Formats: sequence, C-alpha cells, structure tokens
Amino acid sequence: MPMHQRWTLHVEQFARFQQADIELRPLTLFVGENNSGKSYMATLLWGLLALGRTVFPTATPTTKAYKTCQSRLMGLMGAAVQKLHQGSRQPEAVLSTQDQQCFIDWFNELLQQNRNKLAARLFGDDAITIGRLSLDNYHRHKALRIKLETSSTPARMSARAEHSVRLPLLEEGNLLKGPDQYRAVCMITWKLVAGDISVPLFGPRSATRRSDGEPLFLPASRTGFMLAYRSLVGDAFSLFDAGLGDDEEASASEFTLPVVRFLQALAEPGNKQGARYTALAQWLEHELLKGQVEQTTAGPLPSYHYLPEGAGSRRLPMYLTSSLWPS
Repeated sequence: MPMHQRWTLHVEQFARFQQADIELRPLTLFVGENNSGKSYMATLLWGLLALGRTVFPTATPTTKAYKTCQSRLMGLMGAAVQKLHQGSRQPEAVLSTQDQQCFIDWFNELLQQNRNKLAARLFGDDAITIGRLSLDNYHRHKALRIKLETSSTPARMSARAEHSVRLPLLEEGNLLKGPDQYRAVCMITWKLVAGDISVPLFGPRSATRRSDGEPLFLPASRTGFMLAYRSLVGDAFSLFDAGLGDDEEASASEFTLPVVRFLQALAEPGNKQGARYTALAQWLEHELLKGQVEQTTAGPLPSYHYLPEGAGSRRLPMYLTSSLWPS
C-alpha cells in the first residue's frame, strides 16, 4: 500500500491522555493494558483519515493561512506556465518543503477549529472533547508536483497519480480563479495529508454509508460482532453521523462511527473484480490465517465462513474460528 507521507498526530487533553504523539507509519501498533485508551486513539486516527476531508469549509476562507496557500499555488502554477513558454511539453512545478508546510499549517488550523465536532461525530457524544489536534513533523519521501493540463488534453483536476496533482490551464494561459482555485488548494492539501490511504477529497459523502476508499476499522471483539451483526447492521444502516450539522440529530448508537462502518462493510456484497490490494489480501489469508475467508450471499445479508487450508471442504462460521480452531 503506498504511503508517501509521514506525519505525527499530536493530541492534547483527549480521553485519558494529557498529551500524546502518534507517528504514522505503514504499520502502527498500539500496545497497552486494558482501559489504557488504545481504542480511543485508534478511533481518532481512523477518524482523521476517513473524515479529515470534511473539515474543509464550503466557502472560500479568508484566513491568513489559507491566503498563504493560495499565493503558493499561484506561484507554482506561474512557474509551470513559464516552463510551458520555454517549450516544455509537460509543464510542472515541484512543491518545496516550505510550500508543503504552508498547506499543512492551513489544515492544522481547520483541524483545531473542528476538533470537537470531529470527536462528536466519531464517538456519538459531544462529551468527548479534544484540547488540541494537529499534524506535526510532516515530510514526504518524494516531492509532490503540480502538473498543468494544456488545451490539448481534457481540462480537469485530478489527484490520482501517486506524486502529482493535475490542474487545468484555462484558455489563453489563464490560471485558476475563484471556486476552482479554492478547489485546487483543498485537493493539494488533502493529497499531502492522506495521499492514497484514504477517501478521495471529492468522493461521495453519504452521512449513513461508507465511502469507497474509506479505511476499514476492525473491532477487537470480532467474535461478538460476527455473532450479532445480522441484528445490529439494520440499525447501523439507519444511523446518522453525530455532529454533521446543527439541525441533525446525534446518533443514538452505542457504537463509535468506525464500528458502525465496520458493520456496514460486512453487509456489502463483495466484488473482487478490479478490487485494490487483492493480492495483498490473498497473501494475508495464506500467510496469517492459513486459510481463506469466504463470503456467501444466499440470504438478505452476506454470511462469512473460514476455510482452513488442508481441511478439504470444511467450512467454519467466523464466530467459531477465533476460539475453536487452532492456529
């Protein structure tokens, strides 16, 4: 799984933590005693990746941090246009370390403004608050590039490439203005923060359903969920996310939002065609599970079984496997 960015999640006055710093890595483990706050911190990290894009305002901001990003963007696009005039067929500009930090500083401003709304949405209760929330020590192992699409190519914004964001160059060499300029700043910021490890910035934002690309949270008490998910998932489908807006009701669920999303994911029919990371999932099944997880859709909701290697056609319900099948 690509993860080109590195940052540290800094949080203060959250749950049992007076202060904590979580350094994001391809493998990040939380180790501690029961009731030490591991689930709280994992939920917060999940929330940043899954819901961080929702902190961007609907209207163009007027803060100093945003205007700095705006100025940096126009400077980068101007540099790319200069290369175009010099005969370059692929006009582009590279974000410097200082450029990147400006966008991260603006995102941190938004995080701090929306920290308690984010917590309420994650935990379904506005009693959970955060004193401070930010991304520190940001760096990338390969710089992000701004690439301009000229009139000979479709004029669209895209952040699908691993190390670049494509922006349209308007007719007669005009640069982006107004809402398009703001959209570009948001796209670059989210690309720097989440890259390819989360939902695209302009993907669907359903209040009650998972979005394509959303990180999947696997609750520790898997056995209990597998026993009860058929009766629970109906409620999960109808839940509102807490903290979405002043006029919306808070969730009445006893579950945190990532757990609700997990239950919803269980109820979705699988589609392996074109699925990302299929090879990685197959490797995990073979090397760690020593078998295969099978989804069947004979009823209104999918069922899950474990097929251990070397056991012929034997199929075990998932809720039995953790305690009754030796590893």
